[in-house]
Amino acid sequence: MRENGNFPALRRRRKEHFKEQMKNLRLVVDWTVWVYLLVPGLLYLIGWYTSLWTKPLPAWATGLPLPVLTGLIDVVMLTGGVLIFVEEADVLFLKSRPLWMRTLMRQGLYRSCLQHLGKMILITALTAPLWSRVYEMSNLQIALMAVWLGAVASFQAITLHIAKVRHTGWRRWIQMIPLVIGIGYMTIHATSWMHGQTWKISFGIVIIMLLLITVGQMRLLMKGTFEGDVREDLRSSLQL
Repeated sequence: MRENGNFPALRRRRKEHFKEQMKNLRLVVDWTVWVYLLVPGLLYLIGWYTSLWTKPLPAWATGLPLPVLTGLIDVVMLTGGVLIFVEEADVLFLKSRPLWMRTLMRQGLYRSCLQHLGKMILITALTAPLWSRVYEMSNLQIALMAVWLGAVASFQAITLHIAKVRHTGWRRWIQMIPLVIGIGYMTIHATSWMHGQTWKISFGIVIIMLLLITVGQMRLLMKGTFEGDVREDLRSSLQL
C-alpha cells in the first residue's frame, strides 16, 4: 500500500469485506424465498410511498411531533459504525510507517462518513412526505436536512468509535451511554430549532461539520489503540 495516491491494499480489503458480507448473507438467506418476499414488498412500499404524496395523510402522520421523528431517525443512526480496515498484521507498520497507518485510518473514516451520509439521504427521502406536507419544509430545506442528519450520524459514529477502541467491558458502556444520550438530545433540539429556517439549517451544518472534523482529527491522533482498532473492525465485520 502506498502512502499517497491510490491504495491497492485498501481496495483489496474493501473487496474482501464485501465478499465476506455477501457470503454471510448467503448462509442465512434463501434468495428464492427473498425474491418472493421482496418483489411484492417493494411494490407495496412504492404504492404506500406514493399515497403519502398524493392522498390525505393518515392521522398518525399529521399528529407526529418533529422531536419524535428526529428521535426515531437518531435510533437509525446508531445502527451504523466505523470500519477502518486495520488488521493484526499491520502491527509491523506501527513504528516504521506511522503515516501509512494514519492514511489507512483516514480513508476508512472517509468511507464511513460517506456511508452514513448515503443512509441519511435515503432515510430523508423516505420521510420526505412528512418533512414536506406535515412540517411544511421546502425541497431545499429537505435536502439540507439530509446533509445535516448525515453529518450528525458521522459525528456520532466516530465519537462512539473513539469510546469503543479506548475501553472494554463496563467502562465502555459508561462512556457510550452518556454520549448516545447527549448527542441524541442535541440532535432533537437542534433539528427542532432549525425547523423551517434555511439559514438555521445551514448554520447547523457548518457547526456539525466543524465538530466532525475535530473528532476525526482526534481519532487520527490517538495512540495506543491498535488492539482496540483491530477488535472493533472485527466486531463490525461480524455485525451482519
